[in-house]
Amino acid sequence: MGRTVIGALVAAGACAIVALGAYGNGGTGESDTPPAHAFDAVGALPLVERVLRSGDLAMMVRTSPPTVTAGADAWAAGEGLQPGAIANEADRLTALGFVEGVDENLKTPGNGDRFGLSLVERFASPGAAKAELQHVAGPGTGWTYFAVTGIPSARGFESGGGSRYGGRNVAFTDGSFYYLVGAGWSRAKAADKVSRAGVIAAARLLYGRVRGHAIL
Repeated sequence: MGRTVIGALVAAGACAIVALGAYGNGGTGESDTPPAHAFDAVGALPLVERVLRSGDLAMMVRTSPPTVTAGADAWAAGEGLQPGAIANEADRLTALGFVEGVDENLKTPGNGDRFGLSLVERFASPGAAKAELQHVAGPGTGWTYFAVTGIPSARGFESGGGSRYGGRNVAFTDGSFYYLVGAGWSRAKAADKVSRAGVIAAARLLYGRVRGHAIL
């Protein structure tokens, strides 16, 4: 059903997030300042600059520099689906006109029970991006919804009770791009919970950076 923050893991590449030992660049050697060439084309942004930076969401940090995954087959293979479902997901994305995407795991340093996700998917048309939003968070997908202001098309949705981990997401589209920002936490540790306001604030921050920008 697409990558979202639900359950015990961030569903991005079917991997658990590794613990980080320090705040800032998470020991990856990356900088959160865009390289000088990133904005050479006026009004354009590369795909790797369309996800959150360390510190944007509840002081979480990147686990590694963002990288691009091209093509529906490769993207579907990273969704943590059962083998029989990967081909169906790839076919669905291909039919929508999926081009490429970036998914980024975020971690609270020293706390494996509080984590996040930021992702962007690029499609061939704005209509396809909207269809992806509907597929992930539309009526009948089993989420509990909450209002999001300040971002046209945004939808807030979260997992209900009954599981060890809670998850909360804001998804939106802008042109041919679909974006998602999410947080997850252990329900047993109330202090780890990321508020709706916190997730919305991070999504607004991202929207403010990416809205209206063409692809570089």
